[in-house]
Amino acid sequence: MELSNEAKDDILLYVSEFSGVPVDALLSKTRHSANASAWRSLTYLILRESGCTYQRIGDYFAGRGSSTILLGCNRARAMVSNDESSKVAWDNLLNKAKQIMNHNNKQERTTGNA
Repeated sequence: MELSNEAKDDILLYVSEFSGVPVDALLSKTRHSANASAWRSLTYLILRESGCTYQRIGDYFAGRGSSTILLGCNRARAMVSNDESSKVAWDNLLNKAKQIMNHNNKQERTTGNA
């Protein structure tokens, strides 16, 4: 399932609120360690739930290359599988992202934009 830009924007806003990392920092090409975890979670979440290619995700996030997205997703996957508190945080992010995607899909169907 391809995510609409609206759904990606909503997920971006939620990850920003959840992590405390401003949206502009998540979209910035500059990476600070405090922001990197949130950014990795965001890209992995979109990859996992949308099936978008690494390149499409990179294009959405300030034109990053597919290798950057691949590396970030692999690090997020490793972080989640190795740390129990990360698993809990990930589950919370995943549940909220699914709610956002379901809400946006329902809106698209009712407005005929699907």
